[in-house]
Amino acid sequence: MFAIIAAVLGGGIVAGTALYLLDHRLRARAARAAEDAARSLEETRQRIALAAKEEVVARASSCSSSSRGASRPSTRSSAPSSSTTRS
Repeated sequence: MFAIIAAVLGGGIVAGTALYLLDHRLRARAARAAEDAARSLEETRQRIALAAKEEVVARASSCSSSSRGASRPSTRSSAPSSSTTRS
């Protein structure tokens, strides 16, 4: 009877140790994957921000270059003022 109890407890200890080691490896792998994903996300965010800045600069430079040769619209209104329309 004692041999059976010792075998069961020994098997439980071995299984527990194996599960502990497996859990440790899986957690380490998951942590590395999370770090890689965070790094990739940050790189993507920076690329998108850079592309947006480049687009803003390109639009600003195309706007300023197209308005250089064009005449500016007058700020005065062509409608008569209220002081001149009194009867």
